[in-house]
Amino acid sequence: AAANITKGDSVGDISGYVLVKSGDGHYQKLWSVVRGVVLHFYAGTYDKKPKKEMPLVGWSIAGADDSDKIQDVTVTLKVQHKNLSPMFLKFTTEAEKEMWHEALEKATYVD
Repeated sequence: AAANITKGDSVGDISGYVLVKSGDGHYQKLWSVVRGVVLHFYAGTYDKKPKKEMPLVGWSIAGADDSDKIQDVTVTLKVQHKNLSPMFLKFTTEAEKEMWHEALEKATYVD
């Protein structure tokens, strides 16, 4: 993850580089943007087409804990949907994790 977090700009509700760990167990550094209720993953800031888009409605967002058997739980969020493997998002600082937690939580439901 990187410190160049932007929040509440025209690009999205929050955006920045995030280390994303998916099913294969490896982390990948991706430019990530929450726009509305969708989390978009890009290879870099200048990519026009996302590598992956995840509608977040119905997902749960929580801090990772020791039961997740991953390193750096204090700066890692777990994004999970019933019946699916969780995805882990790792950040540089706890403050950065909290900003993303708030933005991701808002994206999990529609007003």
